[in-house]
Amino acid sequence: MRSNPGGQLAPADVLGRDKLIERLWRVLEGRSVILSAERRMGKTCLVKKMTAELPKEKLAVYHDLEQVHTTLEFAELLFRDVEEYLAHFIEVLKKSASFYPI
Repeated sequence: MRSNPGGQLAPADVLGRDKLIERLWRVLEGRSVILSAERRMGKTCLVKKMTAELPKEKLAVYHDLEQVHTTLEFAELLFRDVEEYLAHFIEVLKKSASFYPI
């Protein structure tokens, strides 16, 4: 195994974090988490691994927020990310409603 100074690891190359990831998913069921540590500790690699190995019932969005400076910018970015998913979900709801009219 070689060191990787300054580079990003592929999610499959992130080792020894499975129990932590399971715990984070459990915590995220009911509240938020903050990953805080010094630079180069693996926070981004951990989040990218979680996103790459996403449970089927989850939706995850990853963005580097360094260039986001306002709440409005954040909200717009988040909406663009989930817009396609929400459009599909609304279409499914409309189709299912046609089977069971109210």
